[in-house]
Amino acid sequence: MPNKKIIKIVDKHDQHIACASNTKFYIFDYEQANTICNLYLKCEPNVHCQVYYFCLNKNTNKNIKIILEHTKNNECEISINALCAKQSFTNIDIAFNINHNAINVATKQLVNCVLFDQAKCNVVPSMYVDTNQINAMHSVNVGYLNQDELFYLMSRKLTRQQATQLLIKSNFSAIDDCGDVVLSRNFLQAMQKFY
Repeated sequence: MPNKKIIKIVDKHDQHIACASNTKFYIFDYEQANTICNLYLKCEPNVHCQVYYFCLNKNTNKNIKIILEHTKNNECEISINALCAKQSFTNIDIAFNINHNAINVATKQLVNCVLFDQAKCNVVPSMYVDTNQINAMHSVNVGYLNQDELFYLMSRKLTRQQATQLLIKSNFSAIDDCGDVVLSRNFLQAMQKFY
């Protein structure tokens, strides 16, 4: 069973972490203040590491930078889910460094940013790969809620607000696994003020 570590971002957060055992990180960034998060991870051999970053941004600037260094025989997944509204700006920078000794590596970068109003989001995913013995993927989705999905849910007798809430909550489903009931509840309550 993996270890669970919870990090709450308040204003500026710089942290260097060596993942020496299977670990799930849950990072919460929902205070309505300008924040900067710099997270540097080194994934040791034979380790499975997952990072879930949950971000709410309304009328502020948030800068998220995650740098991951792979060694050999490991897996790492970084998943960032952001909800941005009003005049906010969110900058997300993810870099994976996979050198020539990092064999048998599996890695994923997943970013999903839902926009409301005039919010803006800039995502820069990058992988620096110096070996061919890896399995790597990245996915970035930035935009407004899918109107077809909203229409479908509303045709099933949900109000627009209920349908919106259901679609957004599905992006943040990993919160339920974090183990901190109070923090999860506070985040979900803050999220409901966005729509």
